[in-house]
Amino acid sequence: MDEFKGEQKELDDRKMIIFYVNNSLYSLSADKVPSIHWEHPLLFDKRKDFEVVLIGLDGGVKLRQSTILSKKALYDKIDSMPMRRAELQEN
Repeated sequence: MDEFKGEQKELDDRKMIIFYVNNSLYSLSADKVPSIHWEHPLLFDKRKDFEVVLIGLDGGVKLRQSTILSKKALYDKIDSMPMRRAELQEN
């Protein structure tokens, strides 16, 4: 989460919203204080201590892993997606 502090322009550019989930409570972006009770079958897996889940604009799971993902690796993954590549070509 710390890696994304000060990255709002990059997050907005990629239409990213970061959720921090802890014991079925979540908060948005770098605000680490969970605030709203929320469970979603795509996102929340109580059996795992840590998980990164990337959900595309189409609602499908594009990446799921149980290890830390660097900001660069996440941006590269997003930038390689067809919708993002088309968006970059338009601009």
